[in-house]
Amino acid sequence: MDNENEREQYAVEACRFIATLTPVERERHYQELSRKTGFSLETLRAQGASIRRTDWQQPAKGVRERTFRAERREKQPDSERIRAENALLYHMMQSPVAARIAGERGLDQQFASEGIRQFAEALVAAYQRGEEPNLPLLLCGMQKADAERVSDALKDDAPCVEPEKAVRDCICRIERSGLAEQIEQIKQQLNDPTLSEAQKADYIRTIMTLNQRMRGLS
Repeated sequence: MDNENEREQYAVEACRFIATLTPVERERHYQELSRKTGFSLETLRAQGASIRRTDWQQPAKGVRERTFRAERREKQPDSERIRAENALLYHMMQSPVAARIAGERGLDQQFASEGIRQFAEALVAAYQRGEEPNLPLLLCGMQKADAERVSDALKDDAPCVEPEKAVRDCICRIERSGLAEQIEQIKQQLNDPTLSEAQKADYIRTIMTLNQRMRGLS
C-alpha cells in the first residue's frame, strides 16, 4: 500500500469482511490486519463493530418494503452451478484436505469465474505452503461481485466433517449442472425452423448422450 488513503481503504474493506465472521475468527484476522496495516487492534475492532451496527439497523417500514421489492426485481436466484461452486468454496476455505482434492481435480473445470478461480488457486497455494489463507487480503484484491460470492459462501456454518465426500458431492453437482445447461441450450437450438431432419437427429443424439452422462453422475 503506497499511501495513507490506500492503507485506510484496505483496512475498511478488510474490516467489512471480518465483521461477517465468528468472534474467534474475527480476533485472528484483526491481529493479521493490524500487523499488515499498522492500525491498532482497538481501532480495527471499533471499525468492525461500527460496520456490524450499521448492518443491524433496520430502515423504516415503507423504505424497507421498497428495498425488498427492488431486491426481488434486481437479484435473480443463484443457479444450481453457482450454489454448488459456493459450497465447494466454503469447504476449501474450511479444510486444507478439501482444497487439495479440489485442486487435483482441476480448478479451471470447477469455477466458471476467473476471479473465483484465482481465489481458489490462492487458497490451495497457501495450504501448500503450510499457511492459513489470509482471507481479508485475498478478498481486497477481488472484484466486488466475486468478493460478495466468497462472503456468501462463508455464511454456510455446516462443519466440513468429511472433506473428501463433500468435495466429490460439490464437483458432481457442478458437472451435472454443466450438462443440464448444455442440454437446455441444445433444446433451444432444436426450435430453429431452418434445421434439417439430419441436424435435428444429431442434436437429439447429443441430448441422449448428455443425459446418459448425467445419470452416470448420480
